[in-house]
Amino acid sequence: MAKVRRLLSVALGATGATLAACGFDLQGSAEGDASPPDAAIVDAAQQDAPDGPSVSPTFVPSHVPPSAFDGAAIDMSDVTDIDTDVPKITTGGGSSPPKIVIHGSFAVVSAGAWTVGSNLRVHGSHPLVVVCARGVVVKAMIDVAARLDQPGAGGAAPGAGSGKGGDGVVGAANIDTGGGGAGFGVAGAAGGGDATYAGGAAGAAYGGALADLAGGSGGGHGSDSTYLKSGVGGAGGGAIQISSALSIEIAAGGVIDVGGGGGGGGQGAPYGGAGGGGGSGGTIFLEAPALTIAGSLAANGGGGGGAGVYNVTPNGAPGANGSATATPASGGAGQGGQGNGGTGGALGAAPTTPATATNNGGGGGATGVVWLRTSRVDATVSAGAVVTPRPRTDKTL
Repeated sequence: MAKVRRLLSVALGATGATLAACGFDLQGSAEGDASPPDAAIVDAAQQDAPDGPSVSPTFVPSHVPPSAFDGAAIDMSDVTDIDTDVPKITTGGGSSPPKIVIHGSFAVVSAGAWTVGSNLRVHGSHPLVVVCARGVVVKAMIDVAARLDQPGAGGAAPGAGSGKGGDGVVGAANIDTGGGGAGFGVAGAAGGGDATYAGGAAGAAYGGALADLAGGSGGGHGSDSTYLKSGVGGAGGGAIQISSALSIEIAAGGVIDVGGGGGGGGQGAPYGGAGGGGGSGGTIFLEAPALTIAGSLAANGGGGGGAGVYNVTPNGAPGANGSATATPASGGAGQGGQGNGGTGGALGAAPTTPATATNNGGGGGATGVVWLRTSRVDATVSAGAVVTPRPRTDKTL
């Protein structure tokens, strides 16, 4: 038995844009996101382990029945689109993909090895679970993110979900308050308002335990001084689980993005209105005897929408969607001096509530959850990787 050193290293760039795995160990969950140190090496104790990972003959994936593991399943590659509602897998090269089936709340794929060599969009109402008998290599983007008011796979619609943001309220003298940002891994941010007319409530934190696999929630809607539709909340980011009996590698160019959607801009002409709250990021859940992360894992929240102004076009600008970097999603700009939206949550940055204005912006959506579940064999996050927010970890595989 050779000695294998589990090395978890963290590096933050000058803008805080890269994180490996700061402040966590494989014994338990992560620390909070506040004030990460510039670098850390965690859990570097040596233990006896085999010379490299080997396929587990008794691999049992999380969240789905043990039968989802199929040692004889065919390999999967060239996948460009997965619809978790139909359900259907589309390949670019004409190859025959494995079957995708619905197990309870999840769309489940049982595969052999899986190589992600071209960008893949995942959408639908069910979270995606891919269970592989052999190794997984992600070289391109797996996009499970929300896009404004369109949820990612398994994410909630605007104004919905366990951590939904509250709607803004209509005040006197054409004062309108912004929608609250959605919560998930942490609480969202309240929508813009003042001491008399409060913004939409911040969405609560929820779930996030090892036994959970859920998408993000939707931001609250902004109000307006009429009954016209105003800023719509952003949708929740999706949820994806990748389980391998051998190994998972997120290569330097590989990305998994489950960001929340940006809140919509408030109504402009003929009446002004407030911005919608940002949606929260979803869940990335990776489990394998060996994990190697050199690319990006991102579950950032969406920015809140900016407010519109009476009899002025266009509407307030929408907030940015949560991105696959560690930079917070920006809030949308208000029109004519009205309120801007709050920024979404990201690594080391809580979502923000906008400054008070006449018509107000929406609050920022919170980060979702990143889980790294492995065994005693190996788990490495390289200096160039981006993991946002800080991952939660478990080594009971």
